[in-house]
Amino acid sequence: MRGYLNKELNTALFQLGNFFEQLCSKALKKADLKKLEDQIVLILCKLEKIFSPAFFDVMVHLAIHLPREAILGGPVQYRWMYPIERLLGVLKGIDKLIAQNGGEKLSVPVLDEWNALCGINAPKVTSLLGVYIRRMCPIKGIPTWRHVDEATQSAIIQSVLDKFKISDDYHGNLVAQQAVHRKCYNIHRNWRHNMKLHYKHVKNVLHVDPYSHPYEHVTQEDWRHLIDDVWKSKEHKVRSKAGKKNRKKLEYNHCSGSRSFVATMTIQPEFNGSENLEFLEFYKKTHTKKNKEWIDPICAVKHSKMLSLREESFQSGVQLTSEEMSRQALGKRKRYILGFGDGPKPSSSSSTPSRVSQDHVGEL
Repeated sequence: MRGYLNKELNTALFQLGNFFEQLCSKALKKADLKKLEDQIVLILCKLEKIFSPAFFDVMVHLAIHLPREAILGGPVQYRWMYPIERLLGVLKGIDKLIAQNGGEKLSVPVLDEWNALCGINAPKVTSLLGVYIRRMCPIKGIPTWRHVDEATQSAIIQSVLDKFKISDDYHGNLVAQQAVHRKCYNIHRNWRHNMKLHYKHVKNVLHVDPYSHPYEHVTQEDWRHLIDDVWKSKEHKVRSKAGKKNRKKLEYNHCSGSRSFVATMTIQPEFNGSENLEFLEFYKKTHTKKNKEWIDPICAVKHSKMLSLREESFQSGVQLTSEEMSRQALGKRKRYILGFGDGPKPSSSSSTPSRVSQDHVGEL
């Protein structure tokens, strides 16, 4: 702005921006707020010398009363409308899609072989679940989604079912219920993880008091509980160390957007332009950039290993399934196969022949 506007206008606009920056701080002091009360009057007087009277409506005049409101009500993060606006943005976007769908709920299939939310609407379910979990789940004494009381869980899931048709019969489909609860568990876990990242950033990077800088929309009482009773506990440090070790097993991510790898595999015709790809080709497509380069050199190594496994299986006459190739080439984490994300749990150990192998042996 300095290169395009004169010094007088620059000064007034910078002072106005600094006023709102201080007003929206997570830690406020009454002495600073009283100074802001005097400063905003002078700032508006400077703006009146520059802009026409039509610019100064009731919304501009409202800035004079904001410091006094902060003195009486405390930090503004717990009172402003941004969370509501974001929620309405998500809901309106989904309602618009429902209207385009003839008023019918958006369909989200759950395939038994993948054991996860699939289809093009799966990311929208994830977004809406995240909104309700962050708004409705308590923090104190609730370390994971499994500890949330049943009434709150049911209210969150029912709010999503009002807009999405998850499988043909969600309440009668045990696989669909498990997939939704697993998604809720991961969303709740990521929410807690983001709060801890904020705590570490404030403490180790900004070098300020972490107690006075709570995470967005978290009360001071809950924030103090997380720091003193959760993150500083010996049990949490042990779990955190084990979690870091486990996450290092997945050294890269796919490039198919916000959808999970398994959700993208279920909508191959749309993602690949009406083309169904086998697992190896699909792995290559979702792990290469637009310039056809691998997103990480290790991806090329793992893809070559899977090609070798397939060739060996063809020569031996015992064909490997995609699940077995993923297990042998990509590895396996605690609960699921790496290449399949939240997809199928291993149906058999690496030493057990697949169903294809058993059928082949039976034919011989």
